[in-house]
Amino acid sequence: MKSKVEQARSILRERNIECWIILEREQRDRAIELLLGQGFIGESAFILTRERKIAVVASYDKARVQDMEVHTYTKGIRDVLPEILREVNPSRIYMNFSQHDHTVDSLTYGLFLKFSEVLKEIQYKGEILSSEVFLEEVRSVKTKEELERIREAVRVTEEIFDELPDIIHEKITEKELMQEMVDLTRRNGCELAWSDPAVSFGLGTELGHRMPSDKKLRRNESIHIDFGVKYEGYCSDLQRVFFFGGEPPQTMVRAFETIRRAQEESMKAIKPGKKGYEIDAVARRIITENGYPEYNHGLGHQIGREVHDGGCILGPLWERYEKSAVKEIKEGNVFTIEPSITGEVNMGLEDDIVVREKAELLSHPQKVITVI
Repeated sequence: MKSKVEQARSILRERNIECWIILEREQRDRAIELLLGQGFIGESAFILTRERKIAVVASYDKARVQDMEVHTYTKGIRDVLPEILREVNPSRIYMNFSQHDHTVDSLTYGLFLKFSEVLKEIQYKGEILSSEVFLEEVRSVKTKEELERIREAVRVTEEIFDELPDIIHEKITEKELMQEMVDLTRRNGCELAWSDPAVSFGLGTELGHRMPSDKKLRRNESIHIDFGVKYEGYCSDLQRVFFFGGEPPQTMVRAFETIRRAQEESMKAIKPGKKGYEIDAVARRIITENGYPEYNHGLGHQIGREVHDGGCILGPLWERYEKSAVKEIKEGNVFTIEPSITGEVNMGLEDDIVVREKAELLSHPQKVITVI
């Protein structure tokens, strides 16, 4: 995607990053997928400097490269790569590894060892550093083209939810309902955003990444769905709540209203410069002040190429989130907002937003429980 390559080069210049090298084989690097929209089969090296965009690829991969300075090899990448590195002669090389962000940590150990041999050959004396310091921004600040794809993914997902009242019936199983949603996804030219979207029947059924079961829907039972699609490589992620039968019980209504208020108030608090844990605290306080236990996850994660797209997380200062929850929210970030309640009632709502001067909704929040 040309817009991402140019965005990346702009960030390299702003941060005075001398040389970013991405190594790939068998379509394994997330950053290449992000920048170029595809992967490469043979061993490849992509070198971005402040002035140049260099691709070193197998001869059979040459046609995949556009708008870059291309160097090819036939026998092996070491026939070409050492000379290019001597020419570029960087004092610092940034590469895709990270202890904290899975979207950055794409460099395999085997490829790093092979690259280290090349560096020995050219007697490289500089530093090897993590690209996390800038790749997070490249990934998480969405371009206009990326936002258009995410908006379309959200639109398709909402359209699928709108069709469910005509599909849901007594004794349909969780698996059958999910299969109907998968079929609708494919008919819309999309794929699933992640491998295990969830359909849960009954207020007592725990939420989370659980596989749909053979449980049959009964009258006067709740339905909770956590679902998203991927459109042209970009994801949506929404949760919706239904009730099959008569009027929903007051315990369900009260939980729904509490979650909805937690969503609304936390979205009001979002603006660039705020830190992730500060936004999570707003929703978490509303849930607990209404007598419910703390939800056991973060309020929201970023979405984009992946449904969990790395970078800043709207989460508490727990060990698993603390490196990401202290990061600042940036304009152009796209987040989910997904507070939940567990216990006697298990329920969550989830919507997608983009950060401008404040949070701007990409989806249409559910205002009332949908009764079927």
